[in-house]
Amino acid sequence: MERAHLTLQDRLVKELWLEGISSIEAANAFMPRFINEYNKRFAKEPRNSHNAHRAVRPDEDLASIFSWRELRKVTKALTLHYERKLYLLADTAINRGLIGKYLEIFQFPDGRIEIRAVYFDDDQWVVRYIVVKTGNWFSNRRVLISPLSIRQAGWETGVVAASLTMEQVKNSPSIDTDEPVSRQYEKSYYDYYGYPYYWGGMGIWGAHPYPSMMMPSLSYKAGEAEIAHDQREKQDPHLRSCDAVSGYHLRASDGEIGHVGGYLIDEKSWAIRFLIVDTSNWWLGHQVLVASEWIASVDWAHSIVTTELTRQAVKESPTFDPALLLDAAGERSLYSHYRRPAYREHAVKSELGS
Repeated sequence: MERAHLTLQDRLVKELWLEGISSIEAANAFMPRFINEYNKRFAKEPRNSHNAHRAVRPDEDLASIFSWRELRKVTKALTLHYERKLYLLADTAINRGLIGKYLEIFQFPDGRIEIRAVYFDDDQWVVRYIVVKTGNWFSNRRVLISPLSIRQAGWETGVVAASLTMEQVKNSPSIDTDEPVSRQYEKSYYDYYGYPYYWGGMGIWGAHPYPSMMMPSLSYKAGEAEIAHDQREKQDPHLRSCDAVSGYHLRASDGEIGHVGGYLIDEKSWAIRFLIVDTSNWWLGHQVLVASEWIASVDWAHSIVTTELTRQAVKESPTFDPALLLDAAGERSLYSHYRRPAYREHAVKSELGS
């Protein structure tokens, strides 16, 4: 009612009273006449009569588009509350790392509830997997989907089209274990799908910059002995949950400056290009962007992300507006503000120097 210029909530009630209407049936019968008279008095012809409606694209899922999304904080007891219900997360090493962090709750029009996350490589700042909760299909178990499987990612709609069958997903290695995501688990996962390993090459995806370029005959494939050596030397393969890092404090070279509020991901390489930093807790600030390449370290024990940038530089950096697309000009402006070589220029120099 309130959306019609604040008129219907008051006007309709009075019109019903003046007509002596006291039942739902009589009100429904009266409505066509009321609407016709109302539109005669208040309706305005559009400046342009063009019909801008279009058909739904195959990659668009209306259920996801119209889903209601909210953030909920994970308690020390691995629980979160939503709509007067208590959700209990499985007691795993991965989920324990989410304590005190926020997860995104998806409520769909049909009543389904999903809790979603993604895992990224904090060594190279690349999204390695998205975590999918299968709902009632496969007993609500969680599975990992690699960017190698993703045919099309609808970043605006939140719908991901994967080149996998339901049977493949059903029989894939489960992530619901008490162990963190290890290199040995990744090996079993990649072997199950017949994918070449992404680690060991010069690029972020084997020897390549994009997952779509990985071919079994051209990509690096580590041997069993090397896998075992890698496990002994490096127990943690740097796979972290994006949700776990959201909310971490950002520490500049001269003090804290804000907290991590989100990420900007390269849609081709799945690299995390920028961290969205919310500075409002430190002054009447705004959201700014900090490139992942400017992150010096992450203190997982104390939930702190450290950058070599100064507080003043971050404070005076260009404001980030989530409603606007970051274009090449905006990216150049950001790098120029920090007096850093532009990302594309830096990437070309790195390739020439390798």
